[in-house]
Amino acid sequence: MIATMAFFLLTIQAKIEALGLIPSAETAVSEMLILRQHIKNNMLNIFSIQS
Repeated sequence: MIATMAFFLLTIQAKIEALGLIPSAETAVSEMLILRQHIKNNMLNIFSIQS
């Protein structure tokens, strides 16, 4: 689980850095993507419990 999370975060970081954004934009995009993934995972967990 920890290795998967680390891989996910490092992949996001590498892709964002490749865009060449200013640091504040990099931070905003990173936080948005991590939050989006977190919400998606929680929704999947909620629906799998109800099934």
